[in-house]
Amino acid sequence: MKYSKGGYMATLEFFHNDKHTWPEVVVEVIEFGQRLGSGWSLLGNISNESNAVLSKNVGNHISISGLQWAEWRVSNEQRA
Repeated sequence: MKYSKGGYMATLEFFHNDKHTWPEVVVEVIEFGQRLGSGWSLLGNISNESNAVLSKNVGNHISISGLQWAEWRVSNEQRA
C-alpha cells in the first residue's frame, strides 16, 4: 500500500510454533531482523513485547535496496 510520506509500506505477519518459548521467539525475530540490516533500535519491555525499528534516515544499514524503514513488534500473549 502507498505510504502517506511517500513510497510504499508492507505489513508482514509471521506465525510461530506454539511450542516455542518466549525467549526462542524473540531470538528468532532478532535473527530475521539481522538479515534485513544492522543498527536496530530496541524498544519496549522485553518480558512483554519485543519492538524494534531500523531507519536508513539515521544511517543504519539496510540490505534490501530501496527499503528505508523496518519495524518489528511481537507481543508475549501469555503475559498480556
